[in-house]
Amino acid sequence: MWTRHPIRNFLRYGLVCVLCFMAVHVSGLWHAAGAEEADASEADASRIRSEGAAPDDWFQGKVVCSLKRTVVMPVKGTILRMLVEGGQPVGKGDVLATYRIAGDMLPGLKRRIAAVQVKDLELGLSEIEKNLALLNGRRRELAELVRKDLGPAQGLKQVEAEILAAQRQRAAILEKLRIEREAVRDDLEALREQMGGSLEAVHSNEPVNVVAPISGLVIWMNPEVREGAELTPGAGLFVVGVMDPMLMRAQVHEMEAVNLSVGDMARVTFESLPDQVFEGKVSRLAWAPLTPALDQPTYYELELALPNPKLALREGMKGQVSLRHLKP
Repeated sequence: MWTRHPIRNFLRYGLVCVLCFMAVHVSGLWHAAGAEEADASEADASRIRSEGAAPDDWFQGKVVCSLKRTVVMPVKGTILRMLVEGGQPVGKGDVLATYRIAGDMLPGLKRRIAAVQVKDLELGLSEIEKNLALLNGRRRELAELVRKDLGPAQGLKQVEAEILAAQRQRAAILEKLRIEREAVRDDLEALREQMGGSLEAVHSNEPVNVVAPISGLVIWMNPEVREGAELTPGAGLFVVGVMDPMLMRAQVHEMEAVNLSVGDMARVTFESLPDQVFEGKVSRLAWAPLTPALDQPTYYELELALPNPKLALREGMKGQVSLRHLKP
């Protein structure tokens, strides 16, 4: 009878034992790594929730003006004078620069001011009203003839149909004329504002004033803006910003955001201003995350209002924010 060789059986059983041991060992390593990661996550969460559930970490943010308006070139023209510099305070309506409108822009601007389409509609309306007056007179004559049996009734019906069509045409032109007049009025108001408050420069080709739309500081000037430079429509000339108060925008993790609310006090420091500490309040706190993706960390947008009476803060400065020490 055939029997298995004892050495082969020993080797086969030994190999099975080694494979089982390796599988158990690898499983233990994976379990230990998962436990360490969970412990680390819990430790981080406990650290964030520590000290009365207030944020324990400082986070960074950037400073921006609380209000900004860009001044653009309304039409093609040549800069004549520059009247302000960067960092200069200005009031609403102050003249920032002057320019002269390019000659090839004047015909189109004059057509806008003339509002030719409105005049054409007014002329058409006048013709229809004159025609209606004639038709009404003819209807009265025919009605009198029909009443005396001196004329056909069919002629009277035809004139009444013409009067009804003319009245409908008149109503349509009146509605179109109303819309066109409103559009021209709004267009001229916008053009007048772009031209520094007056349209006289279009007719006389006198210098046009570029004025500040709000009160604030000139925080940016187009480097191409200088006397003699020709600029195209829509080119940015200046940016005027309100710098008191300033706003700081930052992003906070969900573990910090749940402990914050609008009105919470904040303390902000800047590396560029090491000897100064600024205090402000949370003015806005988003309730929707920046990225809703499940595999991304959840952060919310935070906005702080920082008083800046001495104008020490500038647009774009980066600071460190802490809300823990001043929470009530």
